[in-house]
Amino acid sequence: MLAYYADWVARLSAQHYLGYLSILAIIILALLGAGVFFVRRSYWISNTATSRIATAHQGYVEIEGMAKAAAGVFPLVSPLSGEACVWFEVSVDQSAQSDEAWINRNPRRIFHQKSDNLIVVDDGSGECVVNPDGATVYPERVRHWRGDTEMPSHASVIRSNPHFGRYQYTEKLILDQDAIYALGWFRTIRHDPHVAAQDAVKALLQDWKQDPRKMKSFDRDGNGVIDEEEWRTARKSARDLVYQQQIDAMGEVQSQIHMMADQAGSQRPFIISALDQVSLAKRYRRSGYALWAISIVFFYLWVKAFYLRG
Repeated sequence: MLAYYADWVARLSAQHYLGYLSILAIIILALLGAGVFFVRRSYWISNTATSRIATAHQGYVEIEGMAKAAAGVFPLVSPLSGEACVWFEVSVDQSAQSDEAWINRNPRRIFHQKSDNLIVVDDGSGECVVNPDGATVYPERVRHWRGDTEMPSHASVIRSNPHFGRYQYTEKLILDQDAIYALGWFRTIRHDPHVAAQDAVKALLQDWKQDPRKMKSFDRDGNGVIDEEEWRTARKSARDLVYQQQIDAMGEVQSQIHMMADQAGSQRPFIISALDQVSLAKRYRRSGYALWAISIVFFYLWVKAFYLRG
């Protein structure tokens, strides 16, 4: 094999030889960079301590818990199987017809959709709302099956005809109560009822100012001018109304909301995974090491070619 390689390199023209060395160098650098990318992700997963949601610090953290749908959100279902879930990514690929197979043997993607609904992670100490936009998602449930229509009509297609048909269906799901690992930028939004009340009073008074009938109700002396005493009465009425509304809604308002999302410009990974963090870190590490090993092979070929013509 090496003798054939040496003979092939020796027969290359000078221009092709330099081009070949350049291509090898680019491949080596690309493999090294991709390996660093994967190993760095393994590093962040392995060296970021798991935090409890209720006590997590503000910034880059990792959490573990059970997946739930966000409250008040219409139930999410997969467009392909109709199965209820909290996150999905689906695609449909169409295989080439027999008369055009010689032109294009690769399947053509005709449909792709990824959900952007918020995912709630509950670890027992609290709940964190995770925005999957920009995240690398690793679902545990991945299905592939085939059919004869662009969109499968029912989930039973998966069982009845999984291997035949012009259309290839791919479905990735995270289901309610799946174990979730999330690594990303965490922040807590606190609700201050006093600040909210002040803002609501100002807004309400501004609305009243635009309502002549309402302002007339505070003009006790009927002179058409709202004096300081009458304005104090108006402010008190607005405060009383706002505070009563707050009391009525107190059971519905959370004192704080924990959120996790991507951060623009950050070089750190944002990951949502139904795989546990140990398995995920090993997967990244193995991928990085494998790419580095392949880069060594290409480096050997580069050195061999260089010295054969050097």
